[in-house]
Amino acid sequence: MVRKIKQVFTIFVEGFSEEIYFSALKQQDFVRQSNYKLEIINCEGLNHLLDVALKDRFYKKQIKDSAKVAFVFDKDHLTKQQFEQILATGYIIGFTNPQFEIWLLAHFEKLRMNYADVIRDLKKYIPEYSENNKTTRKITNLVRDIDRAIENSRDFSTVKYDEVSCSIENVITEIGKGS
Repeated sequence: MVRKIKQVFTIFVEGFSEEIYFSALKQQDFVRQSNYKLEIINCEGLNHLLDVALKDRFYKKQIKDSAKVAFVFDKDHLTKQQFEQILATGYIIGFTNPQFEIWLLAHFEKLRMNYADVIRDLKKYIPEYSENNKTTRKITNLVRDIDRAIENSRDFSTVKYDEVSCSIENVITEIGKGS
């Protein structure tokens, strides 16, 4: 049996929760059956991620050798100008506004227009969750309900700077196209 060589799909993320989530995604059947080998790179912060995306620094060869490249980031301290610049790169964008945890929350409930505190809402389902706490197992287990998260975020699966937005589905859909 000849083993098929998979193309590299590099996903740059800005934080720990994103890295854990997308690393766990590698184990899902649709990913294992796709033509892609996922490479998850944690840029450990928005500024470093912006350097990679906008200044083409640090990972030039990795980007060049990848069949697909995605950037997963949230609004955080992102300026409107930076946001528009990263959209103009043409890379696949997984953007969340106000923060990545809104995607995690979509695994439990339908997203809505207003959030006072996404982390507080997420803690209703994962009480021990915190952005700095290594709740690896809980985040890893969420990928099993990816279809529910896609459905629950569908009304917000756009890339908008000024509104609740959750376009993680864009990245997942691109991975699935490799099947």
